[in-house]
Amino acid sequence: MIVFSFVSFVLTIAVIELVFRTNFFSSLNLILNCSKKSYHLMLSSKISDHWKEKLLPYYSVMIFKSSLKMFTILILIVFIGFLVDYLFKGFIDYLFSFIGFSLSLLLSILYVRLRWVLFE
Repeated sequence: MIVFSFVSFVLTIAVIELVFRTNFFSSLNLILNCSKKSYHLMLSSKISDHWKEKLLPYYSVMIFKSSLKMFTILILIVFIGFLVDYLFKGFIDYLFSFIGFSLSLLLSILYVRLRWVLFE
């Protein structure tokens, strides 16, 4: 159990760093902004159909690229989790148990706050 707790600690920090260093949240923000712009573009009667035809494919490509980036990051996180489970049998069961989930959640909150204090 102590080994699983340590592995959970290392894995939690690795996943948080992966999310921050790959700009996961900026990709999410880009998707939301492009979606809002597309919505307002379609509803606006002041913008001609010509410009709507030019801008909508651009927004669609931006949303697709960001979604693909986010999907790749999530697949990488799942792959790392299964790899750790392969190396440490029963790790996934521990991670999804109440103790493992609580520990990972607590560690992630503490690490993000510590990272925010130190690097911001």
